[in-house]
Amino acid sequence: MTVRRNGRARRHGLFLMDTMTGLVVAGILGVILVIAITRAGRAQDRLEEQGTAVRICQHVMDALHQGRPAPSTWGEAKVTVTPVADRGAAVVAGQAWVEVGVSYRGRTASLVGLVPQGGGR
Repeated sequence: MTVRRNGRARRHGLFLMDTMTGLVVAGILGVILVIAITRAGRAQDRLEEQGTAVRICQHVMDALHQGRPAPSTWGEAKVTVTPVADRGAAVVAGQAWVEVGVSYRGRTASLVGLVPQGGGR
C-alpha cells in the first residue's frame, strides 16, 4: 500500500519485513552453529573413549610383561587376553604372543605383543 504524503511515496511494512527476514536468517545460522558444536562434542567424546581403550590395552600388556595377571575388567572396560595362533610370527624362547582386547563404552581396541611364557595368565 502506497500513501503519498508531502510528495514522497512511503511503503508501510517494508522495514518490518526486512527485520523479520534478518531475524529468520540469523536464527537458521544459529541452529546450524549449535548442530555443528554438538557434533564436534560427540566426535571428541568418541576419540577420548577410543584413546582410553588403547591406553588400557597398553596397561594390561605392561602388566603381562611384568608377569602380573591380566585383570578381566578395568573400571568400566572389559579386558580379554588370548594367545595368538601361529601365523608365521617369530618364535622367541620363553615368550608367547598374546592379543589384549579391550571393550570400553562401545569402543574396542586390541594390541598384540610378546609376554613371558605362561606368566600372567
